[in-house]
Parts: sequence; C-alpha cells; structure tokens
Amino acid sequence: MNIKPGIWIVDISDHLPVLAILPSKSKNCKTKKVVAKQDFSQTNVEKFKNELSILDWSFLDQFPDTESMYNALMHKIQELYKIAFPIRTKSINTATNHRT
Repeated sequence: MNIKPGIWIVDISDHLPVLAILPSKSKNCKTKKVVAKQDFSQTNVEKFKNELSILDWSFLDQFPDTESMYNALMHKIQELYKIAFPIRTKSINTATNHRT
C-alpha cells in the first residue's frame, strides 16, 4: 500500500500533528444529487398575479361563515400558487476526484 506519512508544521504549538495520506481505490467518485426548486421568475410572478386578478370570487358566497370562506380562499390561492410556481426536480451528477 502506498501510504504517505507526514508532519504538519505549525508554529502555534510545540506539538506537531502527524498525518497519513492513504490512496483511494477509485479515482472518481460519482454521486447523484436530487435538487428541488421553484421558479420565482418575473414571468411566473406575473402569471400568478394574472390568475388572481381573473379569478371569479363569487364562489366564496356559497359558504355560511367566515372560517369556511377563509379556508376555501386559502385553498384556491394555494392551488394557483402551485400552478404558477411548480416544484421542479433535477438530478445532478457530481464527480469528486480523489488523488493518491
């Protein structure tokens, strides 16, 4: 095995750290990472605002109390939000070089 020993010379203390560099079996370690992201671009913000402005708010008249009305309103806004700003996932391959 090709081990490279060494001493890390540091002037902070009279105790010098000892180290060993061990070779890795693979030169490249590939991993996949999944990234989730929402696009808050100006286009999507305008899309969301437009959907809110053309929404027929009369559906709220069918609810007997303010709590039911509020819950229906929040549900509708969340639906429009999910449409305007969908969550997109992307797999990214990352490679890390390990030197011997």
